[in-house]
Amino acid sequence: MNVPIVRDRRKPLEALPELRNSEVVSTYDDIRAAEHAVDVLSENGSVPATEMQIVGSGLQLVERPLVRLTYGKVVLQGAFTGLYFGLGIGMIWAFTEVVTTGAFSLAAILPAVLLGLGLGALLAIVRFATGRTSRFVAATQLRPDRFELQTLPQHVHRARSILNQHAYDSHR
Repeated sequence: MNVPIVRDRRKPLEALPELRNSEVVSTYDDIRAAEHAVDVLSENGSVPATEMQIVGSGLQLVERPLVRLTYGKVVLQGAFTGLYFGLGIGMIWAFTEVVTTGAFSLAAILPAVLLGLGLGALLAIVRFATGRTSRFVAATQLRPDRFELQTLPQHVHRARSILNQHAYDSHR
């Protein structure tokens, strides 16, 4: 399950209140169930939403290979990177030529682009051949095993009884 990280950008992370000495009310296998429990507890006003937190535990780093890299793909990728770098350097060269001589010349850009193209491809091959890069392109995600709904000690008993009652009512 992919868990996006969402937070209010108007508040710095330091401003978010920590629930110290919080206790576990219940544990869930997925984030949606934990969020539903927060909804249930905050809807009837028994536990303020600001006094609850969902904590993911047992974090795993999951990496899924998408494409295996070959020398051809690495050369193309390096060449494109070098092309853009060379184009940037060539534009700077052309700009300084315009400032000093007053004339624009494409001849100032072309050598930098060709040099960037060649060097980018060469450096990419060397990096790939020496094993300094991975042999595949992968998508990486951080995934918790379980989610704990926590609240302050004065709300724990009431929260558990409300969730138990809700589970009993929804199964009837």
